[in-house]
Amino acid sequence: MARTQDTDSAAGESAGQPPRAKPGRGHGSGPAVGIVRLASLAAAMTAVVRELRLPRAERVWHGKVWGFLPYDFRPPRLDRIRQGMWSPSDPRLIVPQVFGIGWTVNFGWFVERLRKR
Repeated sequence: MARTQDTDSAAGESAGQPPRAKPGRGHGSGPAVGIVRLASLAAAMTAVVRELRLPRAERVWHGKVWGFLPYDFRPPRLDRIRQGMWSPSDPRLIVPQVFGIGWTVNFGWFVERLRKR
């Protein structure tokens, strides 16, 4: 029985389609990415455990992990999103995330700098 063009390749790719990337290669892989992902997961777990250890009335769901990494697990509101990502009067370019762990860019900072030129 004759083989069709679809099954001729060793990887089983269809004719006209690019070959699939090998697992563990390309973007989003490698030891540095794995370490960053592990650290992010550890920070999130640390923040959640920290909040859950507090009595229910004292849980605020925002603060800092390890003394420097900000977190905020409160449901995002429009005023907090605007304040966090668009605040031209804030002198900081990098500000705490509106939701999650880490920092984000204050786009209002750029606008303020452009206006001063």
